[in-house]
Amino acid sequence: MKNIYVTVALVLAGLLGAGGLIWFTKTGGDLPPREAQVATQDAAAVVATLRAGATAITRGQLDAQIQGLANNPQIQIPDVGQVEARTQFERTVLDQMIGGMLFLDEAKRQGFTADDAAVDSEFATLTAQYESPAAFEAALAASQLNEESLRENIRNQLITAQ
Repeated sequence: MKNIYVTVALVLAGLLGAGGLIWFTKTGGDLPPREAQVATQDAAAVVATLRAGATAITRGQLDAQIQGLANNPQIQIPDVGQVEARTQFERTVLDQMIGGMLFLDEAKRQGFTADDAAVDSEFATLTAQYESPAAFEAALAASQLNEESLRENIRNQLITAQ
């Protein structure tokens, strides 16, 4: 029975994410050009809202997500000079962020959780991959994360993986 709920949740999340992207596009929601943001350094600028404005995704969060993707050698991120390709890439990342948030909300609504022991275990597995605590801290900083946000990301991944 849970498989049916998970399938429905996936379909719902996909539809809502697509709907959010359509709304974002139809309302003229072009992302602010990155080169304009560099000049103002306004990481707090809102680029999308969810849940009737209750949750906002900021330029800083979008940039952090893109920075995290930059660490993956299989992903080619367009340079800021390639305005059209970069804007499309950012829209795709934003759509994935929206879909992920909606999917997580639905999983939590259905009662999926991740206990602290599972989060601690996954965190320990990640930290063991680094040669020293300093190397781990440097990797966190490069990903624009701290230990608390990493643990929250782990918890969310465990919830949505159920």
